[in-house]
Parts: sequence; structure tokens; C-alpha cells
Amino acid sequence: MRIIGILLCAKIVLLTSVFIAVIVVFLCAFFNFGGLPQRARAARMHNCRSLILDVAKILLIFYFMLIIYMSNFSLH
Repeated sequence: MRIIGILLCAKIVLLTSVFIAVIVVFLCAFFNFGGLPQRARAARMHNCRSLILDVAKILLIFYFMLIIYMSNFSLH
């Protein structure tokens, strides 16, 4: 029963992180690639990739913290 709760929390966090990543990608694409020259477009794309990686790192840390918390909670 505890494993099902941990898997349910992991599934919720994973779906939320995918949803946030899709929103970030669409916002970057919508705001950054209007009528820009090629060099400016490449620079903005690099900034967009680094932003997506930062969001992914934060969500991964949150995901592991949640797993550790749930495993400690289920052991006691």
C-alpha cells in the first residue's frame, strides 16, 4: 500500500514536470522567435535551452526530495 502511494506521488510529480517543461518550451518559442535575425535567434535559443535545463534540474531535485521524504515516511 505504501509503495502505491509513493508511485502515485512520483507519477503526479513527473506529469507536473512534463507539463511545466512544455509550457516553458512554448513560451520560449512564442516570445523569442518572431522576426529575429539568425545570430540573435541562435543566442535566444541558447538562453532558452539553459532555462529549460535549469527548470529540469529544479524539478529533478524536487522529485528526489519527494521520493526520499516518502520513503522515510513509509519506513516509520
